[in-house]
Amino acid sequence: MLKNIYTHYVQLPDDVIEGDTLECKSLVSDDTQMEPFISEFTRFVKEPMKNNQGEKGERKKPREEGEGGRQIPGGLSLPVVKEIYKDEWEQHSFDEFSALKIASAGNEGGYDYFINMDNKYIQHEIKKRNLENESELIFAKYKYSMVLIGMAVLKDQDLFKDEINIGNGGFDIKWLVQQVTRAFTC
Repeated sequence: MLKNIYTHYVQLPDDVIEGDTLECKSLVSDDTQMEPFISEFTRFVKEPMKNNQGEKGERKKPREEGEGGRQIPGGLSLPVVKEIYKDEWEQHSFDEFSALKIASAGNEGGYDYFINMDNKYIQHEIKKRNLENESELIFAKYKYSMVLIGMAVLKDQDLFKDEINIGNGGFDIKWLVQQVTRAFTC
């Protein structure tokens, strides 16, 4: 892999001809995962590629906004997650029951996530179970579970936006994320 571009060439069996359909399975192991990533896919056989024995060519650069050429490879990027404490509640319209708020990330697209670290229920849970020595882990679980719930609400809204009856008043996804995550903390 070079600059996030992966190319894989394979030698096909001798009995494969142009127009054949090949059912394939790819297994990729990763030390950070218990199970390998498995991807099943179909490939259609085209005419053989001609080997270019000429001069070394120049690779197309990833395109910039509005330019042609090759696209910049996609990838998974982590969202911006900002921890909010009681002294910042007012500027984020939080209260003791708030859990998560999202805001547009601006030109970059997507959302920034603001998590209420002084949520009444998470604070109570740590004190009730006498988990002060494990509070860092408990807060991390709370923080990332709320962000994942928020992301799931966003994805669901995106997938089923045509099926959601939003009426004439519009639909505020930011409000919905706040309400759903608030409910999950109770």
